[in-house]
Amino acid sequence: MGSLRSIKGHVVVIIAKFFIVLLMLFVTVTLTSFVLVRVGVLVSNNLEYSVDWDKLTDCDSVSKAGAYIEQRGLDYGIFDKKGNIITGRWLDNKFFAVENFVDSDRFDIYGVHYRLFRCRDFDIVIRFPTIVNFASHELRRKFNYNTVSIYLLVIISFMTFLIYLYKFFKLIDSEFKNIITVTMSDEIVEQNSKVKEFNSSMTKINDMKRELKTLLQKEKDYRQNLSFQISALTHDIKTPLTVIKGNAELLEMSNLDENQLEFTKSVVNASKIIDEYVDTMVSHTKLIYAENDYSNVDITELIENILQETAGYSQKNVNLKFEIDETVPKTISCVQSNVKRAVTNLLINAYDYAKSEIFINVYRAENYLCISVWNDGSSISDDVLDKVSSPFYMQESGRNVGKHYGLGLYFANDVAIKHDGKLEVKNQHGGVEVIIKLFIR
Repeated sequence: MGSLRSIKGHVVVIIAKFFIVLLMLFVTVTLTSFVLVRVGVLVSNNLEYSVDWDKLTDCDSVSKAGAYIEQRGLDYGIFDKKGNIITGRWLDNKFFAVENFVDSDRFDIYGVHYRLFRCRDFDIVIRFPTIVNFASHELRRKFNYNTVSIYLLVIISFMTFLIYLYKFFKLIDSEFKNIITVTMSDEIVEQNSKVKEFNSSMTKINDMKRELKTLLQKEKDYRQNLSFQISALTHDIKTPLTVIKGNAELLEMSNLDENQLEFTKSVVNASKIIDEYVDTMVSHTKLIYAENDYSNVDITELIENILQETAGYSQKNVNLKFEIDETVPKTISCVQSNVKRAVTNLLINAYDYAKSEIFINVYRAENYLCISVWNDGSSISDDVLDKVSSPFYMQESGRNVGKHYGLGLYFANDVAIKHDGKLEVKNQHGGVEVIIKLFIR
């Protein structure tokens, strides 16, 4: 684990390391050049002092002069007195021409020093490098040691820069992955970053997670408390309701006149309605506030069970059809009790409003399981379509048969939402179609 730095700090460290490497390379090249000079691979820039000028001037033949110069690893040219080249070992004839030495016996150009020596029968031009170069004439002809050194320095420096740049981006990429890990994890993941900004971000994310976890726990406690209060309230309502209902049923069996019997039946029916209403409220509360377990449910078996349980509900002569498309998966992950209650509500509504036909169609639309319940009852006006799934809403029309409390479709809509789906109500084919869509997990 390295020390904690900001992004700017990491960049400064990389630049510092890069310049340190450059300095080390320069020192290495310098020391290498020194060693190569010592072993004779390179020649230094002080070769002019290694030449015995008197001995060279006294040479009486071209061959002796050339051999003496070549022993010292120098490039040269020997000219006759008319300036014509006799022999030599040179890199560029242009700079060896005798006419270059009109005013002086010395000539400098491009970091190279040329000197003219006049003998009795011939003239000699010798090339003295002012910077280190190869001792071998053949190597000097093909390569310039200083150019090669510069190229190597540039290449190594560039490669070093790329390596440091790669390490920097690799560090940033690693820190981004750590950020993603911390963000996507449901648990609080303690990650220490080498980059100050990333470390601060991860700390803030973990702080937010702790705060969110606390809020979720508070919400859970609130839901449990509310569920407990509703259960207690239900018990408090049902206890006297049972007494009222039981006494009213006993009165029905006693000797009552016609008016008294009618009033007693009204009390019994009202008690049943309140009882059903309380049960519906409890079911909806459990849906919203309780933590329900998902399980794999056989769709065909679920619908068939609902049809069996509701078979005797309606006294009407209704023709019911049921179809399930072959694209529907055999099972779907859902809360079985909630889905069963929601579809049952849709079917009971259909029985209440249907004239003679009900059609249940189960099919798949993209990633949704769709359960459609259609009936040939009266259509719903456009201004009511958006309100039918609201709690306690009932249309004041022929569709209101006096048995509903505006919670059936509201419950079904919440079931759909809890399963990442939705509820659709629309006038279709001369009747009303209600579709509950459940996301296929």
